[in-house]
Amino acid sequence: MLLGCGDMLKIRLLHKSQWANFLMALVGTIVIVSIFGQMTFHIEALEFKLALQIFDHGITEIVIPPVGKISAKTHATPLKFTVSLKNIDMDLIRQILSESLEQQRLIAKTEEKIMRVVRIFVLRILLLSAAGGAFGIYLLRRKRAMTYLRGSIIGMVFMGVLLLGSYSTFNSDSFLTPRYEGILRAAPWMVGLAEEAIGKLDKLGNQMQAMADNLYQLFEKIDTLRPLSANEGTVRLLHISDMHNNPAGFDFVQQIVENFKVTAILDTGDISDFGTPLEAQLLSRLKKLKIPYIFVSGNHDSPDIVAALKKLPNVTVVEGTVINLFGLHVLGMGDPAAVSMSVTPPDAALAKQYIDCIEDLLRQTTKKPDILMAHNPGIALQFTGRIPVILHGHDHQFKIKKEKESKIIDAGTTGAAGIRGLQTADEVPYSLALLHFKQRDKSLELIAADSIKVFNLRSGFILERTVFKELAEKQELNNNR
Repeated sequence: MLLGCGDMLKIRLLHKSQWANFLMALVGTIVIVSIFGQMTFHIEALEFKLALQIFDHGITEIVIPPVGKISAKTHATPLKFTVSLKNIDMDLIRQILSESLEQQRLIAKTEEKIMRVVRIFVLRILLLSAAGGAFGIYLLRRKRAMTYLRGSIIGMVFMGVLLLGSYSTFNSDSFLTPRYEGILRAAPWMVGLAEEAIGKLDKLGNQMQAMADNLYQLFEKIDTLRPLSANEGTVRLLHISDMHNNPAGFDFVQQIVENFKVTAILDTGDISDFGTPLEAQLLSRLKKLKIPYIFVSGNHDSPDIVAALKKLPNVTVVEGTVINLFGLHVLGMGDPAAVSMSVTPPDAALAKQYIDCIEDLLRQTTKKPDILMAHNPGIALQFTGRIPVILHGHDHQFKIKKEKESKIIDAGTTGAAGIRGLQTADEVPYSLALLHFKQRDKSLELIAADSIKVFNLRSGFILERTVFKELAEKQELNNNR
């Protein structure tokens, strides 16, 4: 049977109409779910809001006003789930803490309520997606009821697949490598809350008690927040670099030291901007830190700067030697440009001499260094795979990576690039790295690093944690693809 031109045209128009219905059903679903995909619920003394956003990188976010929010990439689908604390009944929290006999019953009841909330939320999203699919068809002014039914089914199937994909790929351990945004003094508390109350669901009872206790303390008095993540037996070293004589950078470092229980500071150079004697006089503020301060020079430093630092009681300038820091052997090499007033980075020939010097040190030392500190990455990265931890600065770009068994960290610029940071069109953040070492087989091993960044033109800051075991697994997965 042959079809005429009119019949062919009708078929084409029908196909176009069906595709238009399908696409508009999806658009309607996205619009309606994005606008109405949220609900408020109570769990004992706490009131929360649960919200869903489409096309937002597989993020789960926990918001606790006014201290900030903590998030992690927990699932593979393009959905973002946000749980926000809206209100807290302080009297009921006190009752929970005082009535220890009721805790097990409360925990079982809480688990049941959470599951019921999840079921209601999923049903709500599916109903909204059905309404959204029909809404998309309505925008096309279709008249047939069956077309609206198909639109609703398309919307429900679309959201059902996304929700099922989120459930099947969800990994709560992702909160062990969180991203935090909020006020500075609350960061340790927030990270500790995630580690204790989310990352260890097998001990839900104890964690619910810890959460209730700390929420109570938080809302009683925010100024006395305590860093729960400061575990016993952990050595915390603060890696800073490229301060460039910025007073705000020094204040930033002092706040981190006080809030995160830092054990010592490792500075990979460029603490000054021009290496002048006047800048050397300003370094006395480092005495306020009252913890060991290990320094290697950068190309913006000078003999005057190095001499001034050597006079400070808590500062150790490492110039081609190995020191013992809480059981960690730290090898440091100053920058070739720091022996003069020149700020020009070394050429290849001079850099090679310093590389050879480090090679000689490695041959002579009886104990293999755990950490290498050098300002210039061209020098530091020559020892990738030979020294477990390599710290450098110079390029003002924060980076953490693992390569050939070396953990390589660039602290970026703790002083937001100094004067040059004010001259650029793009905002340069103040950045540093908090390194967590733990005892493993009679030696200290770097197990995690927190990148902490503060931006000049807006309040708050961002913290992101890298756990090196997980980083290695991700890199291996990427290499096998």
